[in-house]
Amino acid sequence: MPNDWECDFVTPTHAIQCCARLTPENRTRELRGLLQVAALPGGIKGQPRELLVLTLDQEDELQEQGLSIRVVPAWKWLD
Repeated sequence: MPNDWECDFVTPTHAIQCCARLTPENRTRELRGLLQVAALPGGIKGQPRELLVLTLDQEDELQEQGLSIRVVPAWKWLD
């Protein structure tokens, strides 16, 4: 379905998805919303939103559909 996605938090500067752990089983579902939001208007001065996945303890940099997605532990991002 074209509207079968969700993103936990969207601001003019960020799109944030939260999950305890990013796994091969949930990766497609968790990233789908971020990729959909990246295509929406609303960034500041034409700048793309930063795409983030907040987890308990994972840290990574992913490339999906030509977009950069940071995976960061929530505690580290909030610090």
